[in-house]
Amino acid sequence: MPQVKKSHALNFYKLQCERVSYSCPALPYRISFQQLDQGVEATALPSSIENQEALPAYVDLLTSAECALPLGQSDYDNPLLTTLWSEVELGGQYLLGGSTSPVNIIVHLTGRPSGYEVDDCRIATGKDFAEFQKKLAKWKQALQIYYDVYQ
Repeated sequence: MPQVKKSHALNFYKLQCERVSYSCPALPYRISFQQLDQGVEATALPSSIENQEALPAYVDLLTSAECALPLGQSDYDNPLLTTLWSEVELGGQYLLGGSTSPVNIIVHLTGRPSGYEVDDCRIATGKDFAEFQKKLAKWKQALQIYYDVYQ
């Protein structure tokens, strides 16, 4: 995944993120970064974006994630509850720039009437990413149990 120059992060944001909605295979609603008022141009990156050099990885994750971790409540007995999906996390590992070591990417989304909005996107620590993977495994197990309807 290409790494964005820090000096050009705002340019990348204006070209690839500002006023753009994304569609993700893992989620039923559109996703966007924090939107400014109509006619107002971004003069700085939204505070939700940490590690601006990883912007291409965030966009890739928003458009290609096949599994989302719902955070609206910790009880996964009914995965179809809308309250479960009020907050969501996406995660993945990417090689940035010429690096040979993958970095952990986590994107936190909050449900809004217009769809999901990026609340936080960052390069996660190993501990944070391990916690994400642990929760994701619990979620996938809950899905297997819920959808195991045949004898």
